[in-house]
Amino acid sequence: MTDLRTSTAATVMIGPFVDINGAPLTALTIAAADIRLQKHNAAGFVNKNSGGATHVEGGFYSIALDATDTNGIGRMMGHVNATGAIPLAFSFMILPQAQ
Repeated sequence: MTDLRTSTAATVMIGPFVDINGAPLTALTIAAADIRLQKHNAAGFVNKNSGGATHVEGGFYSIALDATDTNGIGRMMGHVNATGAIPLAFSFMILPQAQ
């Protein structure tokens, strides 16, 4: 699990996105609304604040999280359900600002 600092921007990798045969998907269109986050034990999920995902290599995509996405301390879970891909889940730990 990747550690991030609260209320800061970070670029992170998620993936790999694969099809039902396990082949990496390298040309998905993933918008911010496709990336759903559950922040610090909230009751439900919300859309990622802005920007989608960009393919990097082998089905791995980078996403830019902003201060709104990381605005709480604790575990942040997320999921993406992209057309043609097996649904993907991920999680990060949001830590307090460094002293």
